[in-house]
Amino acid sequence: MKEHDVYPSQWLVASDFPEGGQIVTVSGVSLAEVGREKESKPVLSFQELDKGLILNKTNWRNMVCITKSDESDEWTGVKVELYGTKVQFGGEEVDAVRIRAPRIKPATAAPAPTGADAAKVKWGEFYRTLKPDQAAKVTAILGGAPSAWLAKTGKSIEACIGFVKAALEMPLESDEPKDEIPFD
Repeated sequence: MKEHDVYPSQWLVASDFPEGGQIVTVSGVSLAEVGREKESKPVLSFQELDKGLILNKTNWRNMVCITKSDESDEWTGVKVELYGTKVQFGGEEVDAVRIRAPRIKPATAAPAPTGADAAKVKWGEFYRTLKPDQAAKVTAILGGAPSAWLAKTGKSIEACIGFVKAALEMPLESDEPKDEIPFD
């Protein structure tokens, strides 16, 4: 059992956020009476969350920096990242919620092509290096499309490219231009 389970808060607290934070969308700012003294404080609300965040001066200033506006009515619709952290307060280290501009997550690279797709990529890279007169000879050299040559010989695309490169250095029986050939 955790503290926030035993003593739930109507406001957002640091333990409400996973490590690394959570990106949310501002839905508005309102005033609410908070604390024992029922002091009026600004509360930021979010489309994705049921609880609001009491805005202290630090978070207010962070919102101003993120939005480039000190007018809270202009914050609606802005995406921010909320995260829990430790801060010094009254000489003690305490948990706090902070606001920052959403961090850009690194894009995941597309997986490298494999099998026939990898062969097509390698063939395309090679084919684009050929001069028009060389490209016209490829069908005659291979006796068809590269995919047919690969299937017939059981060799790799690298072997196919090597075969074509070697053949292009020799005279061909027929120099008639051929249509551009796709891989298949």
